[in-house]
Order: sequence, then C-alpha cells, then structure tokens
Amino acid sequence: MTLEPDLPGLPDLSDLMRTLGDLPRTDRGRRHGLRASCPPSALTVAANFCDATGLDRTLEEWLRRDRPNREAGIGRPETVTPRAYLIAALACAIAGLPVAFTVIHHTLTSDMPKASRVALGFATSQDPHEDERHDRARQKLSYWSVVRTATKVARTFDPKPYPARRGLTAAEIAGIDAARDPEGVALRQQRADRLQSMLLVGCFAALPRKIRKAWRGDITLDGTVVPIYGKFGHNSKRRLREGARSPEVLSGWHAKERDQRDMANLPGQKPNIDWTHGYDAHIALMTTRADEQPVPPLILALSLDTPGSKPGLNAAAALAGIVDAGLPAGWVTTDLGYSQLLPENFALPVRALGFELMHMFKQDELGVIQASWKGLICVEGTVYGPCLPDVLRNASVDLAAKRIDDQTYLTRIEAHRAYQARVKAGRDGHASYVFRCPGAGPHRTVRCDLKKVPTSQEATEAGKRKTLPLVVNAPSDPPPCCANSASVSVPFNVFARYVTALPYKTPEWKRHYRDTRNQMEGKNRFIKNPLDADIASSGERRFRGFGKQLFALLTKLVSANIQTLVGWLDANDAGEHEPPIKRRGRRPEPGLDQYRPRPTGPPIRVVGPAPAA
Repeated sequence: MTLEPDLPGLPDLSDLMRTLGDLPRTDRGRRHGLRASCPPSALTVAANFCDATGLDRTLEEWLRRDRPNREAGIGRPETVTPRAYLIAALACAIAGLPVAFTVIHHTLTSDMPKASRVALGFATSQDPHEDERHDRARQKLSYWSVVRTATKVARTFDPKPYPARRGLTAAEIAGIDAARDPEGVALRQQRADRLQSMLLVGCFAALPRKIRKAWRGDITLDGTVVPIYGKFGHNSKRRLREGARSPEVLSGWHAKERDQRDMANLPGQKPNIDWTHGYDAHIALMTTRADEQPVPPLILALSLDTPGSKPGLNAAAALAGIVDAGLPAGWVTTDLGYSQLLPENFALPVRALGFELMHMFKQDELGVIQASWKGLICVEGTVYGPCLPDVLRNASVDLAAKRIDDQTYLTRIEAHRAYQARVKAGRDGHASYVFRCPGAGPHRTVRCDLKKVPTSQEATEAGKRKTLPLVVNAPSDPPPCCANSASVSVPFNVFARYVTALPYKTPEWKRHYRDTRNQMEGKNRFIKNPLDADIASSGERRFRGFGKQLFALLTKLVSANIQTLVGWLDANDAGEHEPPIKRRGRRPEPGLDQYRPRPTGPPIRVVGPAPAA
C-alpha cells in the first residue's frame, strides 16, 4: 500500500497580512477596499444615455419643484450630484455590477480617467496640481453622501414613501396613508411611469430608423416576481415589534406552483407552492409577427406593484407609456393571468390604447358561448353568426375528449371561418364594434335563406365557382343580426374580454402565440440569470423603499436591453439576419466512416443524460 506524501507546511503569510492591513477602510465598516471597478467605457455609455434621454435634467427639474430650498442653497450641501449618482448606477448595471450603494460609492471614488470625471460632472482643471486637488476631494466622498442623494432622487417619484429601518403595524400604515395628499401621490406616480418610459423606450430609439418604421407595435406581456432582501428587516429570530409588517410595506407574497414532475415535490414530500416575498414586475417585450422582419426583443415597459394588486391595470399603465412615447399599438400577447380579469380591469383599458389582444382560454371556456348580442355569439374569442353549427362549435371539446383526431380538428377549425361575422371598417362613435352577418353583403361567406342577395351577385359567385356552405340551422325567430340588412353594433364591453386578433387555435394563431410566448420566457430567464441582468438576486438591492427598488430594476433592464442591442449588432455583422441561401442539388449523405470511432477522437458516449444545449 502506497501512502500519499506529507502535505507541505503552511507558508509564511505575514507579508500578505501586512498588505491587507494597508488597504483603505471606510467609516461604514468595510474590512477592505477590494471592489470590482466599473470600466470607463460603461461610464461613457451611461453618460451618453443620460444625455440622450434627458434623465438627469428631468430629475433635476423634479427636485427643483419638490425642494425649492435646494435651489436657494438652503440646507445641507450635496457632495454627490444627482447626475453623478444616476450615471454611476447605470454604469454599474451595464458593467454587470450590483446597483448597490457600496458599489456606486466605490465607482465614484475609484481611480478613473479625466474624461470619466467630466462625464460624471466632477470638477476638473487644466492645471495638473489643481486637477489633482479636485481628484483627491472626489476620492474622499463619503458613503452617506451617496445614500442621501439616492434618497432624494427616489422620493421624487416614490408614490408612497414610508419610514425605513423599522417595521410598521397595520394601524400605523393606515394612518400614514390617510395623511397623504392624493394629488401628490398621483403626481409622483405619473413621474414613476414617465421614468420607466424614458429609460426603456429610450433603448428603442437607439434602433436604426428602418427597423423602427417596420415594427407594427406588437407586444407580449408577462409578470414575474422580484424578491427583496429580508421580510422583517432584522436578522434576529425574535421580533422586535409584534404585529409589525415588513419594512418594505408595498411588497407582498407571491405564490407559484412548483413543477409536478419533480419527485421531491409530490404530495406528502414537500409543499407544492413556492412562496417569494417581493414585488410583481409586469414587463412588456417588443416582438413581431411571423411574416415580418425580426426585431431585437427589447423590454419597452415595466410596472412594479404589490403581488396580486391590480395586475391588469399595471399592465395597461406599462402599455400607456409606450403609446405616449409615440410608438404604434399592435397586438398584445398574454397568458391566462391577464385574460381572466374583468374587462374594465384589463381588456377595455388596453383596447382603449389601440391594442388588440392575443391570449388563451381555460378548458371550461372552450365550446361555450362566452357572450352574445342581438344574435351574434362569441365562441373561443371569435364572433360568429347564430348559424354556427354545434359540431364546429364543440371541436375543441371533442379534441380534448379524444373523440376526434388532430387532422379532423384542423379541418373543423378551418370550417369555422365561413361563419365568422365580418368587422366593418370604422367604429360607431368609438363605443362599439360593428359586425356584418356572414350571409349578408357582396362578400358573404355562407348561403342563408334569410338573407336575399341580388341575382347578379349569385351569377358572379357562380362564374367564379365560389362554393358557399348552406345554413341549415337558421333561427325560426330571426334576431337583429339576421333581420338587419346592413350591420349590428355591439358595445365594446360585451366582447372586449374575449375577442382575439386571430381565430383561436388556427395555424396562424398557434405560430404567433408560440413564438411570442417563447420570446417572453427566454427574456425572463435572461434578466434573472446571475451572469446577465440578475434581477432575481435580492442581495444586490439591500435598501428600503419602492422608489429605490424601482430605479435599481430599471437600470438592470436598461443593461439587458443594451446587451440585446450589442448581440443584435454582432448578429448583423455575422449575417445571421440575412435570408438563407438556397442551394441546389442533393445533400451529400454521410458515410459509415464518419461514425467509426477514432483512437484519438472523442468517445462515442459519455455516461448520464446530455447537458442542455
């Protein structure tokens, strides 16, 4: 038996210990000055972004309105200007660093070239000795000067600030809310919405003009949880105040069902619900349709709120910022989390902005008449005449019960088109839909005995060999949609919750919904990835207050958009967005020699499942 040799003795690290002792310390208790530095290129990009969007000028104007004494020079002087704080925070996010006060303070006080100091707004001089004096003064900025500036900036757009560093009871919170000025709360909420639009829509303005003009305004919406650091704000198991809520008052619990395929999550093993304490972030991602030029998937809007609190209205508020910026309104693709809300809480505000909806339906909504008006019926998001046969209306139900196969289902879905009510151009006073019966007009799609057409039209249809299905279940007591010769006006609130831009489960609907939702899920993974935006790491935002949390998230999403734009430019340089070249001839088939293992080559297989690509 061969013994391993003795391990070498411990080296003398006294020189290293003396080196560590010489590192700078601060009055906040940091043990050393080892911090990742923000590169000058990130500071340059952040400064150019602030200048292009007018971020610092807008916040300075808000501060001037809220704090008139600040302009008069009354009160404590600021050593860190809002511009320096904003640029440093954006630069940290772009460089992949945490947007934490310690990192921002280190960025502002670390060694940097003169051009970066000028971009941040620090004093400089052409005289070397004078410039060195200014630089030493900058390097002596305190940590608390960064915190004070961040607090002042956040309070300009924080609708409901609360006292920090302590838990408040429900009665205390109610008293604070009752004493607020409603107009002031509404003003700061408008500022928060404008700030989101200013930062995220500003990334869209960086796209080439050709791509911006080609985009129709299609959006996909989703909500994701953003955890915060600590629920109680104290690391002791003993609560300091019984009945106190989290110091982050506007946060809450987010529940998500776990993946049932995991054996450890089966009933009797572990709970099947993941609980996360934080905020719900409603994100709007730009996308395109299948037949259009692809665009980079940029995040154009964000709305942050308490989990479960007004999700549809938060989503509509995010979309409003896109429309207010002058961008087009197209299709909005959502999941069941939004489509099941009441019309006044989601569908009507979104449609009022000019968007059309694309969403799914629950199993109990398939095959049923979701809404009706004067004989017109809405089935699975599409408006039909009362002549729709029951065998077609129940196609999705029959497929779920395995009474028909997929090919039969596609055939029935295609047959639905003939019975669709046609939407006329224009709106009746912008308060209703205007539909025409499928059996009426020169472009009718069915033949109905209740609708008489001129003989010339029948001759034209016969000459074009246009085959129209015959209505066999015409109502005995014709409703207005059958009796009216022109059209029927339907109030928006009747069908608004259900109507989709494309007929449900058609090949076009499947392709669009699959592509857009996959893009949204991929973007969610990207912004939560620790190597990318990393919004899921609550430890990077160890501060209290909705305004501070919102600004930190916005900087992370801006950095994600910038990474997307850089990747898009690289793909353009590589020609990945060009159409594929069609090659003629037969593809050469591989021979058996390509499968023969080589002594110096890789093994045929490696044990265990293959890693994900």
